[in-house]
Amino acid sequence: PILLWCKPTRKWALIPIVIFNLSNSQIFNDIGIFPFTMILASVVFFPTEEVPLLRRLAVRRVGKSKKEVAMLASPGWLKKALVGYVIFQLVFPGRSFFLPNPAVWTSVGNAFAWRMKIQTRQIEELQFTIQDGQNGVQTPVELNTFINTQQIKTVLLDPRAAAVTARAIAAEAALYGTEEPIVKAKIKIRWNGKPPAYLVDPEVDLSKVTWSPFKKMDWVMPPPK
Repeated sequence: PILLWCKPTRKWALIPIVIFNLSNSQIFNDIGIFPFTMILASVVFFPTEEVPLLRRLAVRRVGKSKKEVAMLASPGWLKKALVGYVIFQLVFPGRSFFLPNPAVWTSVGNAFAWRMKIQTRQIEELQFTIQDGQNGVQTPVELNTFINTQQIKTVLLDPRAAAVTARAIAAEAALYGTEEPIVKAKIKIRWNGKPPAYLVDPEVDLSKVTWSPFKKMDWVMPPPK
């Protein structure tokens, strides 16, 4: 950041930025486009005239009336926008501290909170079952016929994803004649090296649960200690 803030070293700072982020994209397989977003975001440190694309866009705007340009460049308007943006960036990522569900375990409030690389999860058991509400017959579900590998990873991270999956399974089972389908799941994970624990209550019908970020999800098991 210090190199980016200083004009003489600004261009040279791009070299370690690109190397660092490209390295991250190769080392970590779960951060998606984040490294490339960071590379592109470095443009905010450069004045418009130093970036060819922005310079061309600025030239196209020359034809605007002086009044319109003055309005866009108004210090009052700009200050209000920046203050609002900064407040949002400070407050919103910390919302998980005020929500009833532990973000690190349930993922509620985990997104857009700069909570990265904070956990590891290994599958110990992952099994969904459909139970006929009339005769009690249980049938195991081939999970990979309903969701893909990336979605399975999401199920391990977020119990809400498990509930959505259960609803889809129940709806499919009903189409094929299962009476009053009940969907249960045994999702046992090893979290941050702690003893294996269930993410959701294995005795609860996941296709019927509801959730809200502002209410405690009683069907989610507590994190292991």
